[in-house]
Amino acid sequence: MKRLIIALMLLSMSTPTLAATRTNTSYQRGYEKGYQDGYEAGYAAALADRNTEEPYFVLNLSSHKIHRSDCSSVNDISDRNRKDFHGSYDELLEYLDEQYPTANYSNCGRCHPERKE
Repeated sequence: MKRLIIALMLLSMSTPTLAATRTNTSYQRGYEKGYQDGYEAGYAAALADRNTEEPYFVLNLSSHKIHRSDCSSVNDISDRNRKDFHGSYDELLEYLDEQYPTANYSNCGRCHPERKE
């Protein structure tokens, strides 16, 4: 009799009930779905904001080049070497003189950020 009680106790402790398994699984699926929906909504909003903004400038901190935000070279810049600047080209030059006085930044030969559009 003692062995039967111990076996039943061990069995009940190691095997979750079917109801508990369903609850945890559905909760997990709901959590993952909510997280994914929230992420996608936030990403879509960020893209919408990006598309409505005026062009801005992108600095490559490694090569010391200035790019327009719509330049194809911007996609090749790693996040750690990239700095976005929102403002006019003249404001950008003032910023560079203050923040990076010895860096000698030059304009990208593809997008020519110094040209006014």
